[in-house]
Amino acid sequence: MKNKNLVPEEVIRWVGRVVLLCIAAFWFVFALFSGAQGIGLLQNALNALPWLLLFVLVYVAWKWELTGGIIIACFGVFTFFFFNAYKSLATLFLITLPIILLGFCFITSWFLRKNKKG
Repeated sequence: MKNKNLVPEEVIRWVGRVVLLCIAAFWFVFALFSGAQGIGLLQNALNALPWLLLFVLVYVAWKWELTGGIIIACFGVFTFFFFNAYKSLATLFLITLPIILLGFCFITSWFLRKNKKG
């Protein structure tokens, strides 16, 4: 087995991908099942649509890092206002800031790879 050197832009890229996929999966499942007991899973599925959109954005960032990173960071800013994160530090630190920072991981990875190529 070859011993690959860990390149910072690759580490940042994979951290962004994996952590954002975990966050999207967690919040999607949470939104899908929370409250579904009273009204049913299908009727509660609308609550999970924003997190399904986050899966799509992760796919976009997987293919086009800069574009996807900018859109994900904007999605994080949108969650700041959508969830009124300025009223709750828990919402700010658990939902909004991780999404924004992971969007910047994609942007940083793209920038580092672009500068390495010259």
